[in-house]
Amino acid sequence: MSGIGTINTLVSSAVGLRSTSEGNHGLGVLRARPTTASRALQTGLQGGRLNYYHGQIRRKRRIACLPTNPPSDAERVDSVQKYNEALKQYANAPYIYQHDAGLYYHYVEDNLIVGTQPQTPEDIDHLKDHEGVTCILNTQQDKDMVYWQVDSETIQARCAQRGVVWEQQPFPDFDAEGLRRGLPKAVAVLDVLLRANHRVYLHCTAGLGRSPGVAIAYQYWVGSEYDLQSAYDSLTGIRPCGPNMDAIRGATADVLYRLGADTDTGMLSHQLQELPSLDEGEGMFLSQEEHDVIQTKLRTSAWAQAAESKYLFSPNGAAGAAKVARNPSEVSIDSGSGRSRTPSRRFTSFTGAMLATSLFAFVLVLLRLYYAG
Repeated sequence: MSGIGTINTLVSSAVGLRSTSEGNHGLGVLRARPTTASRALQTGLQGGRLNYYHGQIRRKRRIACLPTNPPSDAERVDSVQKYNEALKQYANAPYIYQHDAGLYYHYVEDNLIVGTQPQTPEDIDHLKDHEGVTCILNTQQDKDMVYWQVDSETIQARCAQRGVVWEQQPFPDFDAEGLRRGLPKAVAVLDVLLRANHRVYLHCTAGLGRSPGVAIAYQYWVGSEYDLQSAYDSLTGIRPCGPNMDAIRGATADVLYRLGADTDTGMLSHQLQELPSLDEGEGMFLSQEEHDVIQTKLRTSAWAQAAESKYLFSPNGAAGAAKVARNPSEVSIDSGSGRSRTPSRRFTSFTGAMLATSLFAFVLVLLRLYYAG
């Protein structure tokens, strides 16, 4: 599933999302990071209480992304209404997609951003220049971009011009079974991109279903989460969205018990055609052993090896991504998980305090030696 625009953008003062609009660049951009308040109101969000904050959003100029004869205003409104009707039925939640409002995204990890689809080359410029994005991971099908009159070739051309990797892992929209089938491959590729030190902008159409579903599965299978409900609540507490949890739960059980290595390659490289029903609670929790099994299966899969040869071990892979990171000196790779991490403010403050304490102790020792002499 997916969504765009200022989708259910919460009032900053009420929900605790710090949002800014980049008006100087003619882009309707909302950038939000989580706060304690936004997590605390997760219960209210799931209960359907939504407020809308429009900010100082300016509509973007459509330059090269629309056909010669763009749709009329009535046709555009009709397209958005039809999409939101389908979205409401699928998610069973009051999320809406406002296509003309522009980019709307959230950091879910230091190097992972989940948001709406880029619609113009200027969107790529913004993500590159203001967020340090080095990779676009698109989970839309081609027909989705056609529906929204987004010129994918122009977007990809601008990515190439700006040195931004463009990767597509398509899922059908509003299709829980399609999400379940595609998650293992998409997560394997995302894991490689993050281990290659890319800052990834992960999107679908509205950023409400497919792309946050991939992000949650990544955090559950490769990250530090061992409880699917906790992983789900954590991400949806940052970005209000409604990915299908049963699809993630089913994909978890599939990778653990049903997806085996191909006899020819010895690697995980195919998707299930028949999706069995799940037992109650199946896929909701992972032991350390199960977590390690999933991570190993994904990282030794044919999908991961193909992505590694393309992104991790190429001249423009990890090294290239590190060069364009916003502050490469602060980026490190966790040897245990292979995930890129930026030292937190808490860690930086602690280090500064330790240095100050050591310097003070050193001065005291010098003074004591001076007076003793």
